[in-house]
This record gives sequence, structure tokens and C-alpha cells, in this order.
Amino acid sequence: MADTVINVTAYFPGALQQAAHLATMGGTIVVAGEAHGLAANFEPDLLFLKELTVRGVRGRTSREIKKGIALLESGRYPLHKLATHTFTSMQPKKRSKPSAVMAIPARSTFRCCRTSPSRLR
Repeated sequence: MADTVINVTAYFPGALQQAAHLATMGGTIVVAGEAHGLAANFEPDLLFLKELTVRGVRGRTSREIKKGIALLESGRYPLHKLATHTFTSMQPKKRSKPSAVMAIPARSTFRCCRTSPSRLR
């Protein structure tokens, strides 16, 4: 379970259902990946039963992504303070609850990050 679930998958209509199950009571789901289809088994009642907030975000162009990567690599901001854990998808699940969960492809490496903006100051 996670306070914030970030869905960045594409072409997977079941991702929102999975995100709703992963989110804690009162949690937030950020939808950045397009499903490109109807979710046949989606349970919309989960949204209000768990009092979830769902936020959609627009994708970016490759030019914008390159600028963002350059900014991250510049070291201008102490973004390393956000990372709390690093795992590969093949490692056993940890018992500690991360603040954010990202949907990732198998055999990838990902980081769990705190979402508090105060850590960047």
C-alpha cells in the first residue's frame, strides 16, 4: 500500500484498477500513462470507498524531456535528497511502506521517493 501511486504505464487499461488497489485510504493516484482502451473490470466504487484523489497529468514532448534530464543532471537542485530507497524489480518486496510507487517494467531499477517538497529546500 502507498500514499501516492504514480501510473506511468501506456496501453494497459487495467493500470487504474491496480493503482486503486495499491493506494491507501485517502491516497492519491497520479495518472500519466494513457490506457488506450476501456478497463473492462474497473471498480469505480474503490475511488469513493477509499476516498482517493485521482489526478491526470499531460505527457511531454521529447524536447521537453531532454531539457528536464539536462536540468536533473546539472546538479542545480539537491534532488538526491528525495531518494529514500533503490530496488530492482527482481528483489523481494520490502516490508517498509514507501511514500510513492511507480509502475515499472520487469527487471528495471526504480527509486522510491518522498513526495514532501520541504526536502528540496
